[in-house]
Amino acid sequence: MDRKPRYHIKLRKTTSLTLTLFLGAAMVVGLMILSTIIYGLTGDPGSIKDLALAVVLLALVIIFVLDRILWQIRGVEILVIDENIEVLKKGKIFTSRKVITFSEFESFDYGNDDKIPLIIRVYGIRGGKIIINYLGRSLRMGQDLSVNQAKTIVDEVDHILGRMNDNIG
Repeated sequence: MDRKPRYHIKLRKTTSLTLTLFLGAAMVVGLMILSTIIYGLTGDPGSIKDLALAVVLLALVIIFVLDRILWQIRGVEILVIDENIEVLKKGKIFTSRKVITFSEFESFDYGNDDKIPLIIRVYGIRGGKIIINYLGRSLRMGQDLSVNQAKTIVDEVDHILGRMNDNIG
């Protein structure tokens, strides 16, 4: 029987229509360029060695853009606290998972992500209002939360972790 984790929260990504449309247009343009190159290669197969790198790089960029589009539309960040702390980013091509053991964990905090460049935050690559400090590093989540919402979640997590420490000690 599966037992419930001590804490579990899902944070949905808020879709930015402007960014999603921009990324969609960029993907369409990339697909058109890629299909033109591939069509040209069918007429002149000898030039494949000249264009192979361009085709591979363009395909990788298109996959990255599709991943960002899916993140904008279906993105979910999940925080699970049980035997360890686990942060998942789902709803995109490449699901990411970070597991932090309690021996690595330092603290939970909240705040604005002013040090992360705007372009990285806009595309949803990094950033967030909830900060998980571990091993001298920090992991951020909750990109679309307000500072007050992040404070509420951090307070709940601190309460859960405090109860866990009381049960251990």
